[in-house]
Amino acid sequence: MKRSRAKKGKADKAKHGNRHRLTIAKVEEALRKTGGFIGTSAQLLGCSRSTLHRFMEKHPQLRDVAADVGEDILDIAETKLIQNIRAGKSTDIQFLLRTKGKHRGFTFQVEHAGPKGGPIPVENTYPEPDFDSMTDEQLKAYIAWQESIAPKQADGTV
Repeated sequence: MKRSRAKKGKADKAKHGNRHRLTIAKVEEALRKTGGFIGTSAQLLGCSRSTLHRFMEKHPQLRDVAADVGEDILDIAETKLIQNIRAGKSTDIQFLLRTKGKHRGFTFQVEHAGPKGGPIPVENTYPEPDFDSMTDEQLKAYIAWQESIAPKQADGTV
């Protein structure tokens, strides 16, 4: 008995997805348009991030394109940062000093202090163990733990 071949329907599309044939030229164009961002490039190409990653693994020159475009974007951002610094924007000035001015002493440091600049009061509270509900094994383990954390005298006694 001969089976007739049905046209590919919705079930086949759902099974295999809408496959877009990736080419080096298409991927390179998408990377350049999106600033080298893989996720955005994948959306533009109509594929998943993992599909694009696999394609780029097979074509290492595309990794170079993504890296070059990423460097271009950093250059643009640095240029804008310099423009903002020259315009006197204090947050950009502080950012540059904290990141590139460390060797000149510009660091960001947070000090924590208690009342009137003194030490921060710390109180460690532990609930009292319920010895009455402990088994003999639990009591022995508790005693061993207490002995292990107790400060020892010079002669080895607790």
